[in-house]
Amino acid sequence: MVQPLVSKDLWSAVEPLIPKRGPHPEGGGPPVDDRGALTSILFVLKSGILLELLTLEMGCSSGMTC
Repeated sequence: MVQPLVSKDLWSAVEPLIPKRGPHPEGGGPPVDDRGALTSILFVLKSGILLELLTLEMGCSSGMTC
């Protein structure tokens, strides 16, 4: 079985450190999932790929969004 990059234990330690977001004053699209963004960032750091090469399956709308 493949181990997730962001385990339950890691997420439970990191989640309280992420500031809560209020509504954006200028509107815009919905925010990306925090856990998906963290997973994508860790994947980039571990693999060495460019942010622009991230796919939608990683949890962000684009690499630059993460």
